[in-house]
Amino acid sequence: MGVVAFVSFAGFYTAALARKEPSVGALAVLHKRSVLDSNAAARAMGIVPGIAASEARYAARSGVVRFVDYREEDYADSARRWLDVCTEYTSVIEPVQPHCAYLDLTALPAPHEVADPMAADLYQAVRLCPKIGAASSKLIARIAGRALRPGQDAAFLSALPIEALWPVALEHRKRLRFLGYRTIGEVAALPSSLLKKQFGEQGLTILRWAMGIDPSQVPALYPPEQISAKFYFPQPARNDFEIEVALKHLAEDLCGKLAARDAQTRKVSLKVAFEDREEHAERLFNQPMRSVGALLTGIRLTLRQVSLKYEVTALYVQLVQEPASDTQYAMEIDKSKTDASPAVARLQETFGTEAIYAASEVVTPRRRLLLRAYEGEL
Repeated sequence: MGVVAFVSFAGFYTAALARKEPSVGALAVLHKRSVLDSNAAARAMGIVPGIAASEARYAARSGVVRFVDYREEDYADSARRWLDVCTEYTSVIEPVQPHCAYLDLTALPAPHEVADPMAADLYQAVRLCPKIGAASSKLIARIAGRALRPGQDAAFLSALPIEALWPVALEHRKRLRFLGYRTIGEVAALPSSLLKKQFGEQGLTILRWAMGIDPSQVPALYPPEQISAKFYFPQPARNDFEIEVALKHLAEDLCGKLAARDAQTRKVSLKVAFEDREEHAERLFNQPMRSVGALLTGIRLTLRQVSLKYEVTALYVQLVQEPASDTQYAMEIDKSKTDASPAVARLQETFGTEAIYAASEVVTPRRRLLLRAYEGEL
């Protein structure tokens, strides 16, 4: 049986910012209209992680609080510092956010006994106490917050309140509570037919999670793999057109390599070679890039950091790859998925069968048919 650990840090984001500005007072980090993290001074005012940003600003009306919008690049160095420590224990690491990650410890001789020494090493790296959960699956490791011994998973999970079953959608957990089920064990004992009646096909998934069944594996995403491409100019180039041609060639090459690995990137590293020296530039983007156009824009923006006063002999681009997200797929045109029937059916179910028609179902008015015939169109 495998062993998965979930490592997380409370106060990670405000601590990372405080290292850069030690004199900072009350501080809160905002992300997606809510408080992602806050330091002790801000929490004393009632500004705690999870509350709405508007509520946090209202709570700060009586004091001075610095609100910072979340940017992933601000915490990349701090995340790298503790993730590098994790590589001393395993090579299979899946970062979830800068402050947390899954680790596959199955290959270790005594995986349940590494939590304490790992916690000590992580504290030395970032000066924050980590919370480490270890269990047989990602689902239970994230809930546990401590190392469970082999065979303890089911009993541990069964006694927890239904709200702790984090993969289940919030509205479904609320509904289970409304139906009278208080613990995860009570849900696990329900017949599948009952859950399917209440939640459809999702009911079977809820049952598996309540029973602690989580077959998902920990992918090896850290240290991140890199993809590179290079372009040599036949003769030193200084003309913008020549450089633009090279950038397009690099973007197309890198796009093909990312597609082959089903990956995307947010980080671009660029090396510009001149006749007698080299210059480097690096940029981290908030949005993932995978298409030729997005990569071309990313490389262009990174190149702006380099002064092109001299003739360029070569360009080297290196990308840090990450798994492609559903959002990125949605940005690409897939001609094999053009059937709108399910969407039309849902709209008709909500607003009535006469509320929407497919173009092929629209009846052309007789007057327009006569005009077309008159004009020689028919």
